Amino acid sequence: GGGGGGTIIIDAANYTGAVTIEANGGDGGDTNDGGNIGKCYAGGGGGSGGVIYFNGSLPAITNTVTAGLAGTEVGRDASCNAANPAAPGNAGQIITGYTYRASVSIAGYCSLILPTQLIFFKATPSQKKILLQWQVADPELFSTYVIEKRNERNEWETIGNMPGNDIQEDYSFTDNNPAPGYNLYRIKTIKKTNAVSYSSVRRAYIENDNDKIVVYPNPASNKFFIKNSTGGMINIRLMDISGKIVLQKSMLVYNTTEVDLPSLPSGIYMLHINDLVKKLIIK
Repeated sequence: GGGGGGTIIIDAANYTGAVTIEANGGDGGDTNDGGNIGKCYAGGGGGSGGVIYFNGSLPAITNTVTAGLAGTEVGRDASCNAANPAAPGNAGQIITGYTYRASVSIAGYCSLILPTQLIFFKATPSQKKILLQWQVADPELFSTYVIEKRNERNEWETIGNMPGNDIQEDYSFTDNNPAPGYNLYRIKTIKKTNAVSYSSVRRAYIENDNDKIVVYPNPASNKFFIKNSTGGMINIRLMDISGKIVLQKSMLVYNTTEVDLPSLPSGIYMLHINDLVKKLIIK
């Protein structure tokens, strides 16, 4: 199939010469089945046109956001069922009077969500904490940085505020209480004019205790292995669905240890390793 046209954002007041701006969809590919038996491949679909944004009114230049054409098929085996022909793409759009912000992010692209003057923002996990760091160009424009985190209700909540400094470009904040798993953050920037904008979202992973101990294979038959990334003494209890303990032992594990299973009926068992509980299927 043909590729879709992209998005073009134009921030210009004057145009000189024969300017042409295109965000056209690609044409679908043609197929030649060569009359071979069983060859029943239709042409590719056309790609849809893209979008062109203008910050002002529509300029007197050439703009096209046409759809790509559908591909054709030749040499189809006559015994094939009727073809479901490919279709062209949809026409794109041209939008005028659009307001957006241009990012100076080192990623090198324009964004409709990144705030102006935010150079970078990153989140780095370390020692069960997460260090947030960001850098701002033109720091004299900003009055406040609000650190926001996505909570368990999938809502953004404030976990800290930092005042802006006219000569300070680099800022950092430490989340001392991240949750196990992925933590999502963004920076809300407030300018001295009270204009508000947001950074892109960054995420950082905090390892939980379940990540440290791996049990395999699962399902198991006559034995299984325990991999303990931290090492040390572990206590094992294997219980059936009625809560009866069918295996109990303690062992010192520094890497990977093999555990032999007694003769047990097939089914689902609960494996207690210290304070962790994992489901173990025995077949």
